[in-house]
Amino acid sequence: QKLVEKGHPLVFLNAYYKEIKMPHVTMNDKVAGKMATQYLIEKNHRKIGGVFKSDDGQGALRYLGYMEAHMEAKIKNSEDQVIWIDTYDERHMVEEAERYFRRLGENTAYVCSNDEVARKLMQILKKHKVSVPKDISIIGIDDSDIAGNLETKLTTVKNPIRQLGELSAKTILDMLKGSAVERSYELMPSIVERDSVMEY
Repeated sequence: QKLVEKGHPLVFLNAYYKEIKMPHVTMNDKVAGKMATQYLIEKNHRKIGGVFKSDDGQGALRYLGYMEAHMEAKIKNSEDQVIWIDTYDERHMVEEAERYFRRLGENTAYVCSNDEVARKLMQILKKHKVSVPKDISIIGIDDSDIAGNLETKLTTVKNPIRQLGELSAKTILDMLKGSAVERSYELMPSIVERDSVMEY
C-alpha cells in the first residue's frame, strides 16, 4: 500500500490483494481447483479429499474450485476430507507422516494445492505401502519441474508460467512508459495427464 501511495508502478504476479487496486497477472486458481476435481470425478472417483494451503490466496481459491466441482456434480463432501496446511506444515509433512496418514480416511483420490504438496503426500503414501495410483489417485496443480520427474509421474493442472511472466513484464514496462494498462489478466489452466490418476 505504501508503494502505491508513493506512485510506484506495481504488478501482482500469481496472487493479489483485492483491496489494493493495482494490475495483477494470475492463473485462474479457482478454475484450476475445479478442473482438477472434475478430472477425478470423470475418472469415477466420488470420495475426493484435498490438501490445501491456508496461508496463501491461491490455496483458498483452489479450494473454492474443489468445492464448486463437488456441488455441481451433486457429490456430498465433508470438511473431514480436507487437510489444511501452511508453509511450515508443507516443509515438515514427511516428518509428520503418521499424522497425515491418519487423516486420509476412505478417500480414493486427492487434489493437492500444488505439486510440492502432491510430492510430499506421495512420499507419505509410499512410506505406508499405499500405491499411487492403484490405491489412491493424486493430482497436483502448477505443472512444476518436479511433476514429470517423480517415480510416478504426476498428473497436474498446468499453470501457464511463461505467459504469466511475459504479461507481467509487458504490464510493468507499459506502466513505466506511462501507457494505459489492462486492469488484470487471469489465464486459464489446462490438465497435463501423466501416471498418478487411475480410473476408479
